[in-house]
Amino acid sequence: MASTENTWVSEAYPYFESGAKINNLCFVYNKTSIIKEFGAEIVGSNMISSVTTTNAYDQYGNLTDSTIDSGAGYKKVLHNNYAAPSVADLASWTLGRLKDANSQSFAPGVNATTAPRKASSFTYKANGTLDGEVVEPGNANSTSTTYQADRFGNIIRTDMVGAANLNDDLVTFVSGTRSSFAQYDPTGRFVLSATNRLDVPVQNGCLVGGPG
Repeated sequence: MASTENTWVSEAYPYFESGAKINNLCFVYNKTSIIKEFGAEIVGSNMISSVTTTNAYDQYGNLTDSTIDSGAGYKKVLHNNYAAPSVADLASWTLGRLKDANSQSFAPGVNATTAPRKASSFTYKANGTLDGEVVEPGNANSTSTTYQADRFGNIIRTDMVGAANLNDDLVTFVSGTRSSFAQYDPTGRFVLSATNRLDVPVQNGCLVGGPG
């Protein structure tokens, strides 16, 4: 058995047009969620776990902070930083561009200095679409990825550069760039062909032409 307790809150943010305040916008979100699991017993119930998630959002509805606390010293902390929208961005509704993201995982005896940390940073093209991503920026073993999209926004080319002798899920980087490609039909709805970073054809996420 399980139960969920949600705490909903509302925030009011001023809305401006041409520099003048028009009204307040109300944003309602789930600030705290507690999920409890119980063991089924003949008499009564015994709670076996309780996970509390606490969230915070900015005025545009983007998740900025989230803490997942599993109790007994185990928790995960997430933080997102978004690019500040310009006047042109607001006019075109180019919002919610994630600039930096990082997370830390804690356990008993692990503090903010020693807790494992993961981080990524992102850049965008002038039209607001994703341009590049760096995993573990500033680290000697970081990887950088750039993206090319078609007019529908589908990713048709991905170029990844990593440190020498760095292993990822497919390849050990020695030097140069590893690229993957995708070709879509004229309507931009269906993938006609794709190759992964090993230049091997793939279909629906599976290798094509493997051993039979």
